[in-house]
Amino acid sequence: MFIRFVVVEPDTNDHRLFTGLIARARILRDDGELDQVEVAVLERVYDWFNRHLPVPPYGDAWPRNCAAWFKSEATEAISAMWELYGLLQRKGVEVRMIKSKHPGKIVYEDDQQVVVQEWSSL
Repeated sequence: MFIRFVVVEPDTNDHRLFTGLIARARILRDDGELDQVEVAVLERVYDWFNRHLPVPPYGDAWPRNCAAWFKSEATEAISAMWELYGLLQRKGVEVRMIKSKHPGKIVYEDDQQVVVQEWSSL
């Protein structure tokens, strides 16, 4: 099973158009919409990801509709995402966790995640 945390975009049910929590949290921080405590939580989560989660080698050769999904056994990474989930939810951002056994064609894989070219339906 694979898991992805997303920000629900208005006027679409297409999961491929949803953005990730990490990017949305960064936007809130950069726009000054987070208080000091929230920024500290965000920085702690980012620091954990930087130390423990490989960065996929995204590049121009990859299809545009690629997205990262966690493997269900990546429990620490998923716990960190729940922190971002709560932070964004408290800021009024609609967030969702989606699951799929086959989210798309795998273009990258490591111990904790896959990057897939997403299928049009899950």
